[in-house]
Amino acid sequence: MSYDGVEGSINMVGEATKNLNGTEGNVHLTSMETWNFQTENYDLVVSRLAQHYLAELKDIFQEVHGSLANNGNFIFSVQHPVLTSALKSAVASSSKADWIVHDHFNSGERIEPWKGLLNIIELLKNIINF
Repeated sequence: MSYDGVEGSINMVGEATKNLNGTEGNVHLTSMETWNFQTENYDLVVSRLAQHYLAELKDIFQEVHGSLANNGNFIFSVQHPVLTSALKSAVASSSKADWIVHDHFNSGERIEPWKGLLNIIELLKNIINF
């Protein structure tokens, strides 16, 4: 079994390369947006908590779909929108005693104040329709 990893952080590539030493695994320093997906190459593609950083999620899904071998699978997870639906609550309080989720059903850009990272929130109903 072989493994191709795609990672945008040089530090994470270094750590992953150490972990894969002695295996048939490779980690490539690139982004999902610029990765050269090989047609019908992978039995399994996994993306864990990374899709919510992408502005063009549909494009990546299409690329992944084309890279899957016959009967291949794509397993992914995204950050639950409840985590960024209450940014005002997060800024106002470090306590999670109450958590207003006023933006839960809104798609779009959200910046996490504690990390300064831009998240692109896409509702599950929209992802399913890609």
